Amino acid sequence: MTKNYTLDQLKAFSASVEAGSFSAAGRKLGKTQSVISTMIQYLEIELGFELFDRTGRYPVLTQAGEAILDEVRLLLGHEKRLANICDNLMQGNDLNFSIAIEDVAMGVATEEFVLGVSERFPDLQLEVLHPGPDEIIQMVVDDRCALGVLGRTDNCSIPANLNIRLLHNAKITALVSPSHPLAEMDTVSRQDLMEHRQLMITEQQQSKRWKVSKQIWHSESPASILEMTRLGLGWTFYDQSLLAKKTSPGDFKAL
Repeated sequence: MTKNYTLDQLKAFSASVEAGSFSAAGRKLGKTQSVISTMIQYLEIELGFELFDRTGRYPVLTQAGEAILDEVRLLLGHEKRLANICDNLMQGNDLNFSIAIEDVAMGVATEEFVLGVSERFPDLQLEVLHPGPDEIIQMVVDDRCALGVLGRTDNCSIPANLNIRLLHNAKITALVSPSHPLAEMDTVSRQDLMEHRQLMITEQQQSKRWKVSKQIWHSESPASILEMTRLGLGWTFYDQSLLAKKTSPGDFKAL
C-alpha cells in the first residue's frame, strides 16, 4: 500500500532522532517545536505506527522507529544528491569529469587528490584513464580530459597554454626482494644494476632515464611489476611513499 508521507516529515523525523528532541530539531530545521511535533504525528498516522515513545521528558525511538530509521536516512541522502545534481545542471555545470594519470604517477598525492574529489564533489561522474605521457598531454589539449597527471615533465613537450602544478616530489628508489642477489650486497652501483634484470612499467620505455639494465621485462601494470619484484624476478624503481601503504614489512629491500 502506497504511503503519502512527505520529505519534510521524514526530515523532521530524522532531525528529531539526531538532535534528541523536537525543539532541538526545530532549531536545526528552522521551524517551531509545534510544527515538528505535528509533522511527526502526521507521519505516524500515515505509516500506521508510533515512531517515538513520548512518556518521558524526551522522545525515545520505538522499535518501529528504529526499524525504519536507516531507510529514512538513505532516502534523504538520495534526495540531497538529486538536489545537488539538479542545481549543477541548472548552473550549466558538467557532471562528467575525466582525468588521465600516467601509471608511474599513481602515488600518494594522486590518491589524496582523487579522495578529495570524492569528498568535495560526491555527485561527479569520474573517469580515470591511464594512457602514456604523450597521449595524456594531447588528451588535455583536445579537451578529451580535464586534467592530466604525469610522473615527470622534463622529458615532455608541454604546450605553453597548459598550466602545470606540482602535486608531489616522489622519492624513487631501486627496489628488490630480500632473496635477490642485489639485496646481499653492501653497496650497489649502477654497473651492478645493469647486470641484473630490470622490471619496468611499459610507459617507462619512453624515457631513457629509467632504462638501466641490459635485460628488461615490461608490464603495463604497476601492481604486476611490484609482484614480480617480490618474487625475486628482478629489480625495479619505485616511489618510497607508496611502499608502506601497498606492501608489508620485509617484502622488499631498498638499494
